[in-house]
Amino acid sequence: MTMFGGRLRLLRKAHKLTQEALAHKLQTVKSTISQYENGVNEPDYRTLLKFSEVFQVSTDYLLGKTDIPSCHGSDFNSTDEVFKQLSEDEKAFLLGSLEIYRKSKTRWEKGNK
Repeated sequence: MTMFGGRLRLLRKAHKLTQEALAHKLQTVKSTISQYENGVNEPDYRTLLKFSEVFQVSTDYLLGKTDIPSCHGSDFNSTDEVFKQLSEDEKAFLLGSLEIYRKSKTRWEKGNK
């Protein structure tokens, strides 16, 4: 299975779509979706963009160039949405790091006046 095929299958299942339902959205047939998922064929540029629009992810994510599903622009997750997706440990780590940064910055600014 290719990176694209794996990501496609993962996204399709996450959106609770059958291969047939996804094929219908893309105006194609189930066997085409199956071939993409199994790495038999790869989509052309226009089809790749359609997948990107349907799943609201970047083409870079679909192709495995990034592990971040969305990209900056109209379909980019807001900071709040990204924060909601973090585990509690990740949130605590980021908040702790931010606190350390702010304290260090304040000390640095006081020392450079």
